[in-house]
Amino acid sequence: MIATLTIYEKVEPRIISVNELITNSSLCIPIYQRPYKWSQKNVNQLIEDVILHVKKSSYRLGTVILHKDVDDKTKIPNYNIVDGQQRTITLVLIAKAILERRSEFKIKNENLNKTLDELSKKILNFKFTSEISFINIQKNYQEIYRRISNFNEEIVYYFLNKCEFIIFELSDVSEAFQFFDSQNARGKDLEP
Repeated sequence: MIATLTIYEKVEPRIISVNELITNSSLCIPIYQRPYKWSQKNVNQLIEDVILHVKKSSYRLGTVILHKDVDDKTKIPNYNIVDGQQRTITLVLIAKAILERRSEFKIKNENLNKTLDELSKKILNFKFTSEISFINIQKNYQEIYRRISNFNEEIVYYFLNKCEFIIFELSDVSEAFQFFDSQNARGKDLEP
């Protein structure tokens, strides 16, 4: 019997802010992802974590695993979310609620105002077909909108710029799934 050794591509993680993640126009939710199922409990825990860590230099929200898929015709890459979809959608909902309630936060920081202006133009707008996703997005947005009434300029800045992810980009889809499996023993299985 001959043993074979599989050589995997070198994966270089990088750290990005919430703002960078939710304004990346090449980010996609592939069809094999499950519906958005985060509950209000998950949303509230995320918001509590951000508020709890606001005095720290940064707060890591975890990892996002992406599969880089280059379109053969256009040669433009799309980045399919293999892991991190639920958090990413929730962060987009929080950012949209912040933009909607922006005037209430009385933001004086000029750079933060510029960031919010850019965010309003570039924020991700995912398309959903699942009724489950629609229902959960609607419920969670209402909860987020209520919860962020206590936000202030400091929390908005921290959420967008100091809450971070470790991003792993893989160009081989099977390696992306294997990496997902090794990193996500507690997560939900992807659809077949």
